[in-house]
Amino acid sequence: VGGVYVRQTQKPVVTAEYRGEETEIRSLAGETRPRQAFALSWTPVEGAESYDLLVTTAELDTVADPKGLTTTQYQVPAGALADLPAAAQLHWRVTAVFPDGERKQSPTFTTALE
Repeated sequence: VGGVYVRQTQKPVVTAEYRGEETEIRSLAGETRPRQAFALSWTPVEGAESYDLLVTTAELDTVADPKGLTTTQYQVPAGALADLPAAAQLHWRVTAVFPDGERKQSPTFTTALE
């Protein structure tokens, strides 16, 4: 009697390379920064071509969103902070961009206005 036999084979597991797994992006900005010198800085990521930065208020309103930064620091323009109250909490994260288009995102950091 004929039949159909299904043979299940185990496929090799393909894992995506996680860029910079051994090096997490860390904030070097501290917990508070003055409004007139609100500079954010972070640790470099080996092999990154540039960095994208997103800075928001606690309500998630965008304060700054520069792309293609080639240094590991950015000073938020004082004008972008002018309407924010003292002690406002700003959330920010950095995305390292690699030449092949891969990206690695930092955790979200919080820095307050002095």
